[in-house]
Amino acid sequence: MGDSTRDALLAALLVITAFLSCQAALASTQTARQLGPWRWSGVERIVVVPDIHGAYADLTGLLQAAGVVDASLHWSGGATHLVSLGDLLDRGPESRKVMDLLMRLQQEAPEQGGRVHVVAGNHETMNLVGDLRYVSTAEFAAFTDMESGEQREQAYAQFVAQRSEAVALSFLGGGVTAVERDPQTHQDFEQLYPPGYFGHRAAFAPGGKYGRWLLSLPALIVINDTVFVHGGLPPVTASAPLDQLNLEFLADLERFFELWRQLIDAGVLTQAGVETNLTLAQKALRIADPSSCPRQERTACARERGSATDSQRSPPPAVVAALRELLALESSPLFGTSGPLWYRGSVRCKDVLEIPVLQAALDNLEAKRVVVGHTPTTDKRVHLLRGDRLIMLDTGMLVAMYRGRPAALVIDKSGTMVQYLYPTERVEPLGDGGNREYPLSSEQLGDALRNGKILEIEQGWLESTSHIVLAYRGSKVHALFFPADKQGTQRREQAAYLLDTMLGFDLVPISVARDIDGRPGVLQLGYRHFLTESRRLRQGTGTDDWCPLPAQQQLLDVFDLLVGENDRPGTSFGYTQPFWNLQASHFGDAFSTAHTLPGSAEKLQLKLPPTVRAALLALDEPALRGTLGPLLDGAQITALLARRDALLALMPGPAVSYDPPGTAAMAGMRQ
Repeated sequence: MGDSTRDALLAALLVITAFLSCQAALASTQTARQLGPWRWSGVERIVVVPDIHGAYADLTGLLQAAGVVDASLHWSGGATHLVSLGDLLDRGPESRKVMDLLMRLQQEAPEQGGRVHVVAGNHETMNLVGDLRYVSTAEFAAFTDMESGEQREQAYAQFVAQRSEAVALSFLGGGVTAVERDPQTHQDFEQLYPPGYFGHRAAFAPGGKYGRWLLSLPALIVINDTVFVHGGLPPVTASAPLDQLNLEFLADLERFFELWRQLIDAGVLTQAGVETNLTLAQKALRIADPSSCPRQERTACARERGSATDSQRSPPPAVVAALRELLALESSPLFGTSGPLWYRGSVRCKDVLEIPVLQAALDNLEAKRVVVGHTPTTDKRVHLLRGDRLIMLDTGMLVAMYRGRPAALVIDKSGTMVQYLYPTERVEPLGDGGNREYPLSSEQLGDALRNGKILEIEQGWLESTSHIVLAYRGSKVHALFFPADKQGTQRREQAAYLLDTMLGFDLVPISVARDIDGRPGVLQLGYRHFLTESRRLRQGTGTDDWCPLPAQQQLLDVFDLLVGENDRPGTSFGYTQPFWNLQASHFGDAFSTAHTLPGSAEKLQLKLPPTVRAALLALDEPALRGTLGPLLDGAQITALLARRDALLALMPGPAVSYDPPGTAAMAGMRQ
């Protein structure tokens, strides 16, 4: 079925429009002010559950194991504060039961002095605005009691009428088989609108039972010294007090609904899926205002405008204003994909670049750490990261989808522990690991390179290096082997890694000494999915992720200047996929004895956080000789420090301290 035909077949969405138009108005900003408080202190026990995604049975199992509900699933947690990090919905079959349980516990807990807090997740806002890509058939089916047979019959009649009209027009009025007798018609309707679809949309409308509740959920809360948020703490969370951040988030969500309704009433938006609606809104604005087109797309926009109707080319000014505002809201700092419900930078970006962002947010929110969901850990275990500033809690509770292990966090006077199921146990969170390409810690990866069983050896084409695949703890680990040569290439590769570890830049893959087939050399961690910079440029691809490539590339520029690598080809660095984590290798020509930087260094205009300068300042000769002495000679180390001083002259700034998280503990392992 083509897109144009599909558009014509969606007249049943008039039912949805009616639902949206007839619901009570959203709560006003003044009402939202009464939804707090969003900050609590003096709480003796906190239990936190991450992304549930309709995994009702595992949620109740965790709550019972953590002692906050009894066998009949009523509150038994006393003064405990239960926190849900959002993403109650989508993918799993029983999200409605999850919401019903949490809504009931919110009423029961205060009777014993406890509280139940739910922060909004990105999947809550997706369901609210009609982005239903991840709603399972079972989820829709749970809402069949909220739609009548008459509603479905009316929607189907409109669906058939529109399909008949579309088919008739496509055949210029001749030879049309009765659409209502075509079995495919009913099959298509059921696929687009499975049983419970219309009940689901009514329940999630602003005036619906679940819509009203979800629209009251804050973006973040603070209990004692800990922030709880679904995705992470982007720069915007350092810009205003907690209450203001939540009020602005709720106001953005409210305004989005108002504009959405206006544009549906104006006939600009006609479909339920917000992705399609946003595409339609972008197209409508391009036609109405060609200047909104990017310069490289002006020709295509002109053709698009030329084929449009007069009303599309000249809509009322109010429609154009609504389109602009809707599209701006979709990327707003709090409500949009760079906001705290979506942000992954807190867990994915390099420490040296992200810790300043994270610390600024924590300082603003008067907290010491943050607990996040949204990003499942690669090993399905809970991790304490960023120098104890961040806890990654999402371990994939919906086991059928993520093959994870349900987990909750328990914070009380005895410390911070993780309550797991399968098997049921309570243990401390892990440290390093959980947020990179392999389900292994740095220490385990180092051990894998040293002692993993070799499965494959593939000689590189026109290279002296070889590609190696190792088996380690049930994982396949990829690596690059640099054999020993007269130039000392292998020593420089390992020296680059050890220096990178001292700085905490996370640019050079783990590199360890190992003999392969009797040849001494260095084995360097590799990645199955890796996009070199050369290929990225050829493909014209980029990333909408939260770790900007220019900042990572500038960090590599600084490192290359420090080690004297002055001619780096685009094939020698790139990005792990899908994380977009920049990694570089091939330091065979690095660590010269030159004391000065190349003239090109003056043109870099470095814009990096002060932690980068602090890391360079922290380098001292005794530490460098102790770590790099077995690999570099004295002249090379002296030259490195001279280049360091020249770099610092290019990076003036205030004095700050920076201790790369975990570096000291792992230094012995990495040598």
